[in-house]
Amino acid sequence: MMTRPISLAPKFNNFPQTLTALIQWVLWCYEYKDEKWTKVPKQPNGMNASTANSATWCNFEKVCAAYQAGGYDGVGIVLTSKPLNNGLYLIGMDFDNCLANGELDDGPRKATELLDTYWEISPSGEGIRLFYLQDNPVKARKIKVDGKSREVYSTGRYLTVTGHIVGQSKEVRYVA
Repeated sequence: MMTRPISLAPKFNNFPQTLTALIQWVLWCYEYKDEKWTKVPKQPNGMNASTANSATWCNFEKVCAAYQAGGYDGVGIVLTSKPLNNGLYLIGMDFDNCLANGELDDGPRKATELLDTYWEISPSGEGIRLFYLQDNPVKARKIKVDGKSREVYSTGRYLTVTGHIVGQSKEVRYVA
């Protein structure tokens, strides 16, 4: 078995208000499955959460309290097929293994410049997550670029959130 990963602890004070206002929060724990560590979504009661069942999600305050009580590796937000109260959709992008010595690979760097929205370092410290708002949901895509995973989602997934921002916008912005 591979060594259990160590994740960045969430910096709750850095989370954008657009995300903290949602009742789409879950916790997560590392679990070893199929010869690799995966991030399994959890409820504050320790039971598994589901990206398809909103009854297993909670508000930001509950997820913070549960994380601080211990037993979880991090927190995340569920991306859904329903628009937010403002009629916009929350979109999440995940770039794995793109950050080394504080420098971003070209593709993710260009995405952060183009989208000009909230982005942060992923739990591993080696990837980034971007969140933005858009008029329509996106078709889920997962591609490999130079052997590195690049993903975009607006529904049926959860993305980890760390609050480890890198000097850019502290708010999730609309992108046309």
